[in-house]
Amino acid sequence: MVKIINIIVAVLIVIINVYFIKTSSSIIFSGGGGMGWGLVFLPISISINLFLITAFLILKKSKQNSIFLLTLNSLGLFWSLFWFYQIHIS
Repeated sequence: MVKIINIIVAVLIVIINVYFIKTSSSIIFSGGGGMGWGLVFLPISISINLFLITAFLILKKSKQNSIFLLTLNSLGLFWSLFWFYQIHIS
């Protein structure tokens, strides 16, 4: 059961990171925007991108039964969804 939940959470992290990688790269290449306000969001976006490392560890099939990575990926997924909600819904 842990293995299936781990895979589902890892795939969701990879999917939501498609948006955040685009956001991080556009902030970096534009220098933070006109007045540099994009640089305020950059640490949040990069912290979300770092959860790709643990997601890829799960998808490599070497650590699929790890409860620690499940907890870490779940926290990362909630963190990602919270900021996605804040950006697009609020």
